[in-house]
Amino acid sequence: MLVLDRLIAFKDKQIIKVVTGIGRCGKSTLFEIYQDYLIGNGVLHEQIISINFEDYDYEELTEPKSLYKYIKDRLYTDKKIYVLLDEVQKYIANILNLAHFLMY
Repeated sequence: MLVLDRLIAFKDKQIIKVVTGIGRCGKSTLFEIYQDYLIGNGVLHEQIISINFEDYDYEELTEPKSLYKYIKDRLYTDKKIYVLLDEVQKYIANILNLAHFLMY
């Protein structure tokens, strides 16, 4: 089963999906394809929070409180939100702590 197929199969399950692989193997491209799949299947752009931590536009979000606020401000109570975090390797401890608070 391809990785994309597995992401799609678990799309609406409330679990954290982690995609790992060596550098330059296509993880970022996989996230882009998955976003296109979501949008093509009725998910609104507003329901997708996509952050690449190598993008300077998101540099301030490497701080846990800033990332928490950024995501929390975009959560809707009546719609599922898809959070895609790319290039997290430097910030993984912060993100794992945050995931606990956002899921409940």
